[in-house]
Order: sequence, then C-alpha cells, then structure tokens
Amino acid sequence: MAQLMKILNAISWIENITNSIEHMLTPMNSSTLAMTYFNLSKITKEESYRQKGLELIQRLLKKQNDDGSWNEIYPNINAKSTLATAYVGLMLAKIGIYNNSLLENMDYCLIKATEYVVNNEKKPGYFLKSEINDKDTVNVNLICALFLLYMYKHFQRDDLLKISMRTVKRVMKAQLESGAFPYYHDEKRYLTPLHYHAYITRLLVDYFLLLPDDELYSSLKKAISWLSNKLETDGRINWHGDVGVWVYRNFSTYGNALYTLIFASALIDNSLKRLIQPVRDYIFSRQLQDGSFPESDSNFTIHNISTDIKNIFKLISYQEFFSALSLIRGMINQKYLNNLFNKVAANIQLMEAFTSSIILDFSLRRECWNMSKKV
Repeated sequence: MAQLMKILNAISWIENITNSIEHMLTPMNSSTLAMTYFNLSKITKEESYRQKGLELIQRLLKKQNDDGSWNEIYPNINAKSTLATAYVGLMLAKIGIYNNSLLENMDYCLIKATEYVVNNEKKPGYFLKSEINDKDTVNVNLICALFLLYMYKHFQRDDLLKISMRTVKRVMKAQLESGAFPYYHDEKRYLTPLHYHAYITRLLVDYFLLLPDDELYSSLKKAISWLSNKLETDGRINWHGDVGVWVYRNFSTYGNALYTLIFASALIDNSLKRLIQPVRDYIFSRQLQDGSFPESDSNFTIHNISTDIKNIFKLISYQEFFSALSLIRGMINQKYLNNLFNKVAANIQLMEAFTSSIILDFSLRRECWNMSKKV
C-alpha cells in the first residue's frame, strides 16, 4: 500500500506539470502515460484511471498524421518518425490487451501506423529512425520488431511476422560477447550505454513472452547476466565506465531493470530475486518531496546554468551587461523547460516500467501457481 501511494504521488506530480504545460505530452509521452493509467486501473480496480487512459488515447489518435505516422518531439525537434510511430503503436497494442473492443476501434489507426513502419524498413532489419535521423540504432529497430509482432498477432499477417523475426535476429547478432547490447548496429559498436541496454533487454523480454524462442532465450540470459553484474547489493546501478548516448544515467533505467529482473528470477535464474527488493527500495529512496523522481541517477546536474552565466559574463564588457540580461533570461527559461521536459519524460517512463513490472509479477506468479496445480 505504501508503495502504491508513492507511485500515485509521482503520477500527481506528472499530472500537475502536464496539465499546466501541455506540450510536455508528446505522442510518446502520452502513450506511455496512457499505458501507466491502464496498469493502475488493473492494479487498483479504479475505473477513473482507465478513463484517464482513454482520454489520452483519443488525443493521440487525433495527432496521428495522414500517412499513419506520429511525430517524435523533443525540445527543438519535431519530425515524423518511425520510432515514434512504432512506439505509440506498441503502447496502443499493449493497452488493447486489456480491452479487445478498444483494440478493434483503433484498427484503422493501427493499420496506417503499420504500413508507415513497414515502408520505412530501408534494408532487412533496419528502420529509418525519423525523417531527420537515419542512424541504424538497435533500440529503434527492436521497437519496430515488437510492434510488428503485436500487429501480426492482431491482424494475422504473415508478412509482418517475417519482418519482425528477421529484425530480432539482426538485433541478437549485434549483441557483444559480454552480453551487452550496443546503441548502434554497424558503427561505434563499442558504445554500450547501460540505459539503452536495460531498455533493449526489456523489449526482448516482451518479445520472448509473445514468441518464445531458444536463441532469444540464450541472448536474454547473456544480456540479463551483464545487467545484473552492474547492480550493487543495495539496488544501486554501478555506472562506472558507462558512456551515455543522448541520455546520461537516466533514472528510468531502474524501472526497466526491475521489469527484467522479475522476468529473469521466474524464468532464467531464481537467484536474481535477491536484487528485486533492493532495486525497488533504492528507487523510492530517491523520490523527492514533491513526488517526482530525478531525471538522472547522479548528484549533479548536467545542465549547470550558473556556470553558463559566469562564462557569458567573462565574454562581455560592462557596457554590454544590460543587453545580455535578456539573453540570459531566455537561456535560463529554455534550459529550465528542457530540463523539465527530460525530467517529465524520465518520470513517465519510470512509472510505466514500474507499474508494468507489477503486472508482470502478478502474471508470472499466477502462471506458476496454475502450473503447480497441474503437477
């Protein structure tokens, strides 16, 4: 109960921010938050959370572009994106599991999204990230693969299964001997950011739960072993040597690690169960008084505004001081909004992963109980 109250406090913080600054609810953030609401509805049996999820879905469907895509939106970026389209489609498909009639009502939008994703496979297993980014990245390709697997299950289109399976095989081929997953496929494969490894491993867990496979199971064992070795006994991640790509020590990593540990302790290595509660405890030990969680798992901020201001003053004369004030004011406002945007996204991702881990735990326990009764 105490854990649930802490989750709801974080949700309240997210709602307070997104209600006052609407552009924080990008398509990806909206779909992730909708997924969280449906998880909460299932956990608490409260219909109000389901209604909040439905409202977000209706807004999402209205934001879909005519060609079936959704835009990937960050500060200073707003572009049609295969990543955003597959990600939003994946969240909608997962939500549809709770309500088959809801999934059927979304069919037209999901068909358009599916065609957009399929048309952006530029070579087998490689999907164009967005109209402004053509980097061949493992997590983007895997999100597309998982989305298309859900669409195969829903529409029974064999072509989608073929595309999905060849993409996952390419992802597994990218895995290093250590078990780590790189960020890029064909270049800079030495970059294995822990945040993305945890997320890629979680996606593979979801893929395995839908389509079990021996090769995938072996890949997961290696990936989970690498990830678990990065966890201290008190639940903290040992970030030493980690090289961030786009994100740095993102706190939502803990949510994906927790989800993966729950799966692994049930189906791969029961000894990993020892890490689950310490990770949970550490997550909540970092919760702030306002209910939010930090964006980064560190004791400093990457965006040091005061240092930037000092550097500006070094470059200007006394006469230029007052004209510089407007520049500084604008910079502070922009950096504050950018930092807040990143923090909101990290909190939404963390709450989705945490609530999904609760659902997964329930599901696996029920499955084990049913199996024990048959023995």
